[in-house]
Amino acid sequence: MHIETIEGLDVTCVDHVLKVVINRPERRNALTPDQMYHLGRLCAEAEHDDQVRVVVLQGTGDAFCAGADMGEVDLSAAGGRFLRSA
Repeated sequence: MHIETIEGLDVTCVDHVLKVVINRPERRNALTPDQMYHLGRLCAEAEHDDQVRVVVLQGTGDAFCAGADMGEVDLSAAGGRFLRSA
């Protein structure tokens, strides 16, 4: 499996285990839209990769994942999409 990295997600694949650690404890591991998109792509690739048998999601610090980090997203009527398009 080819693993692309993105800031805030630490990804490894060892012994058929794809491990994704959300590493944003200062934001209680809330995911940005780009991180959500990347995580979805990783899981989709893993589903079709015979080298991956299990996916483990883990959060760093006190929280697993506080949800979506919408702090830098323009949610105004004139704003764009908040989810990244493929």
